[in-house]
Amino acid sequence: MTFDYSMAAVPIRRDLASSHTDLATHLTTPGTWWDGEARAAIARAARCARSCGLCRELEAAPSPHTITGVHEDDSGIDPAIVDLIHRIVSDPGRLSRAWYERSVERVGLEPERFVELAAVASFSLALDVFARAVGVAPMALPDPTAGTPSRHRPEETESTSAWVPRLAPGASTDWVALFGDRGSIAEVELAWSLVPAEVEMLRALAPAHYMAFENVTRPHHTEPGRAIDRMQMEFVAARDSTHNDCFY
Repeated sequence: MTFDYSMAAVPIRRDLASSHTDLATHLTTPGTWWDGEARAAIARAARCARSCGLCRELEAAPSPHTITGVHEDDSGIDPAIVDLIHRIVSDPGRLSRAWYERSVERVGLEPERFVELAAVASFSLALDVFARAVGVAPMALPDPTAGTPSRHRPEETESTSAWVPRLAPGASTDWVALFGDRGSIAEVELAWSLVPAEVEMLRALAPAHYMAFENVTRPHHTEPGRAIDRMQMEFVAARDSTHNDCFY
């Protein structure tokens, strides 16, 4: 399948459409801890969150703990996991370590499975938000691919201020394979580094949507073929981060 943005309200660069096609395949292919069918279900749950009435009530409430109800969802997965996905998508600014610890304990999720779930939900949300922004309906995802998750867990991890373990800096095989000899690693890369395959997908998307992560720390770097310059890109990124209560 190929994402077709020919009906979009604005011209869409080919590299963006191509990266979205690759991402859609990634979302329905066996990952590290979830198989293709489960990943597709997580993506559907994330999509449902955008029109979920309960999520709108939770967002509007002074405290989400004062609201009870059932999420609108057609993913067919455990309602407790649906709640976790919907909260990640619709109300991320109010999530906390205590919420994370309660949630994973309630549904029995290991940190690795939570990280991959959060990555799949975030990627799915990105596709849908982009579609809305350019005036097209959310694109259909391909059918899930059969197969077994790789279950690869990095050996050298650390638990610091993050909610989940992440790769420990150094010369481990996993660190070198993912980051090479780079001196500066973005926090967003480290956040998902317990599941390197999701970081690799994020890095594959970055050049089309922003810039390669190794160029972020170069203030004078400007991506070729863009309609706005670096300062304008950073202004948009900062404004969007503020609007979405981005921790970083």
